[in-house]
Amino acid sequence: METLKTVTAPDRNARRIGGWRDRRGAHVVCGLVLGATVFSPCVEAGVPIPKVLNNDHNFGELWINDVVSHTFRIHNAGDGDLELIDALANCPCLKIERFDRRIGPGQTGEILVGLDTSRYVYGRFNYRLTVFTNVPGEPQLELKLGGVLREYIQRGHFDATTGRVTGVGAGFRRLTPDQTGRMIVPLSNQTDAPATLVLASPAQQGCFDVDLEELEPGMKWRLVVDAKPPYKPYQNEAIVELATNLKEQPVVRVTCTAYVPPRLEFRPYPLVPNPAFAVREVNFFNNGDSPVKVLEVATDDPRVLADVVEKQPGKHYLLRVVMPIGYVPPPQGHRITVRTDDPKEPTLVLPFAPAGAADAADEPSEPTPSSGG
Repeated sequence: METLKTVTAPDRNARRIGGWRDRRGAHVVCGLVLGATVFSPCVEAGVPIPKVLNNDHNFGELWINDVVSHTFRIHNAGDGDLELIDALANCPCLKIERFDRRIGPGQTGEILVGLDTSRYVYGRFNYRLTVFTNVPGEPQLELKLGGVLREYIQRGHFDATTGRVTGVGAGFRRLTPDQTGRMIVPLSNQTDAPATLVLASPAQQGCFDVDLEELEPGMKWRLVVDAKPPYKPYQNEAIVELATNLKEQPVVRVTCTAYVPPRLEFRPYPLVPNPAFAVREVNFFNNGDSPVKVLEVATDDPRVLADVVEKQPGKHYLLRVVMPIGYVPPPQGHRITVRTDDPKEPTLVLPFAPAGAADAADEPSEPTPSSGG
C-alpha cells in the first residue's frame, strides 16, 4: 500500500533518493524532489526472511591436523534482499572462507566455514558462529559446529564415552607470589607402532621448569611441570613443545599457566569487548588486609562509559562498562583508569584487549585450548 509524505526542501537545486525505517523496522523508500513542497509516493520495501537449512553440523570423529570445512546454506523466504553483514565466532579455530553477502528473495546463499584442527581444539567440541543480518527485529543467526577431535599423541585423559579430555596442560590456580606447585601431564601414543617423543623447547621457561619422563617405551610418558617464583601479576604462560617422529602430528604442544592475583585485582584482566554485547562487568578485589576505597572510574574513549558499585566495603567493587554494540578497540587498545585511596597504588589501569584477542578468563583453572599439536 502506498503512502504519501510531505517534504519541504531548503535547496531548490538538489535531488536525491532517501529512506527511513518505520516503527516495525521495515525499510521505507521515498523518491524526493527537493526544492519545493511536494507529495511523493513512498513504498515499503520487502522484508527478508532467512531460513537456515542446516544450522547444526557435526563433523563426527576428527584427528588433529585434519583439514575440514562445512557449507551452511541459507534460504531467503522473504520478499526483500537478505544481507549478511558480519560474523562472530566463539573460537579462533573457525574461519569464514567464503560467503554470499547478499541473497535475493527466493534465493539460497552459502557460508563456507573452515575448522583449524591444528590448534585450539581438543576432545569433544561445540562451537558457534553468530551471523549479523539486516533482518528487522531478529538480526542474528546462530550456526553450530561440533564433533570430537583425537590426537595421535594424546595429552591428558580421553574419555571414549563422553569424548571429553581432561588434564591437557598444567594449569595452576591462584598461586600466591611466594608459592610453588607441581603438576603432571600424561601423554599416550594412540597409534599401533611405538613413537619417539623428546623435549624440543627449553626446560625452563619463565616461572616453569619442565621434565619429560618415559614410562612405557614408545607408548606412555609424563611431563612434570614445576611452577616457582618469581611470577608476573595475573596470568603467567608458557608453551612446551615436544617433537615426535609422526608425520601426522610432528609437534605436541602443552600449555602451562599460573594465575597469580595481585593485591588489587581486576577480574577479568584485561577486558575483552564482545561486539555482540553492550555491557561488560569487571570485578575489582582487594586481596590485602587493609580496606581500599574506589574514588573514581574513568575511560579514555568517550564512546565507553563506566561506573562502579560497592559490593563489600573496602574489599569488593563491581565495574559496569557500557560500550556501543559492535565496539572494537583499536590495535593500541583503550583503558579504564581506577583511582583509589590506597597509598601504594592510588591509580590502577585496566586495559582493553586489542581486536582479535581471546576472551579473558575470570580465573583460569585449565590452560586455554591453544595448545594443540
